[in-house]
Formats: sequence, structure tokens, C-alpha cells
Amino acid sequence: MAQEVNVEQIMSQIREEIKEKGLTKDMLSFDDVIVDTSNMNSDHFEKDIFAEQLDKVNQSWELTSYKILHGNKVAVVFKKVIRKMLYFLIDPILADQSDFNASNVRLMNQLSSYIEERDAKIKELEQRIAELEKKG
Repeated sequence: MAQEVNVEQIMSQIREEIKEKGLTKDMLSFDDVIVDTSNMNSDHFEKDIFAEQLDKVNQSWELTSYKILHGNKVAVVFKKVIRKMLYFLIDPILADQSDFNASNVRLMNQLSSYIEERDAKIKELEQRIAELEKKG
């Protein structure tokens, strides 16, 4: 049996909780979020880091709108209602982003294969040069 959800009651409870905790709109700002970009840029190729990051993107390319919701019971119910209301809008966007991510991961895997092939070819040519230098 489906449980009826009173959104106004939930919103009222959330507003009361915000008031009790003394939270204000000015407390949150994207400007306050610190993003560490120090390891995002590199001036040279590091094969180990490339392999590590490639493994990571191979595992996390697909996005889903379903996540386990946490918080108090009222907040979880409210989040579920919001998620159901926005599903029709969010899900196609996530599907498009997942397709884009999958294409990029395939491209990165191709680049990885290319790097491996180049490394093998360079090693082969270096061995040949060494052999020719011994003969010469």
C-alpha cells in the first residue's frame, strides 16, 4: 500500500530544522569550496599515473540518478519526492553524459594501446640500433 506524502508538512519540518540550527542562506557558497588542482596539471608524461587514472575512468564512466539517500527520515522522504519529480528531466541528461563519458573512455583506451605499441616499437628499434652499432 502506497504511503501518502505531505510535501508541505515535510517542507515545514525542514524549515523548522533550519531555523533551530540557525542556518542562513549566506552560509553556503560555491566560492567557499576549495578544489585541489595541484595534481591535475603535469609537464611530462608519467605512465603509472596514466594507467591509474585510466583504470579509474574505466570503472566510473557511467552515471546513475539512483543513489542511496541518507539523513533523517523526513529528509530522505523529501529527497525521494524531489528525485521522482525530477527523474524525467535528469535521467536523459545523465544518459547523454554517460554516452559522452563512454566515448572518452574508449578514446583513452585507444591512446593507451597506442602508447604501448609505440613503446614496444621504440624498444625494438633501440635493440636494432644497438645490434647495428656492434657490427659497425
